[in-house]
Amino acid sequence: MNQNTIDAVQKVVDSEATRTAWHASPDAEHSSLSRQLVDHTNHVLRNCFREQLGIPAGPTRTTDWKVKPSAVAEASLEVNGNHRPATHIDTDPFVYAVGFRVDEHTVSTNVFPRDSLPLLDLSLTTLA
Repeated sequence: MNQNTIDAVQKVVDSEATRTAWHASPDAEHSSLSRQLVDHTNHVLRNCFREQLGIPAGPTRTTDWKVKPSAVAEASLEVNGNHRPATHIDTDPFVYAVGFRVDEHTVSTNVFPRDSLPLLDLSLTTLA
């Protein structure tokens, strides 16, 4: 692993890996689990893997690096010791993303550097 990848992995794990979103209207397109997972994944890619993706500094209109909604697939995720329906993105060379619906208004999305996957246990525990 080169230093840029190590720095990106540390940044994601430190501050960007998990996002929880609540929406009053769970049926709105922008609040769907798939949309939230794609948006979170692209946020992490843009902010943590910019150099690796060749994204120039500053604002850009380039979008060829973005994960597309078609990359989202059904999955299962262990939450509180039980397998839950989830969605994931397992097509990007830099990150793996997985998310699940906590309840009708809340989604949890998680984006991890692909290089860190061997070191992680991808099971979640909710804090209630």
